[in-house]
Amino acid sequence: MKYPKSQIEDTKDTLLSRIPNKSTIYTILRHRSRSGMTRHVSAVVLVKDGYLVNLSYGAAIMTGYIMDAEGGAIVIRGSYEDAGPVFVAKLSKALYGNTETLRHEWL
Repeated sequence: MKYPKSQIEDTKDTLLSRIPNKSTIYTILRHRSRSGMTRHVSAVVLVKDGYLVNLSYGAAIMTGYIMDAEGGAIVIRGSYEDAGPVFVAKLSKALYGNTETLRHEWL
């Protein structure tokens, strides 16, 4: 999905303030289609206070994905073997310019 450039820039600033370099992004698989071609994934990060912060909407904006109808998960379409690492690499590229700055783990 195409988001307005101003929205992408604002979202990038917000996410960079919440996601320090070398952070681990935790993904949660919410749904997988029968065919395996679509997955709904949420993205969270652990902040200093020990709380998990949901990054799904901002991460969707930065990576160009859409949110599901309920607005709680990112819809990833395609035959990815493992959508979580692919998504986090794409988010890392959008925020930091390379695919290895952010780490991935499943919750």
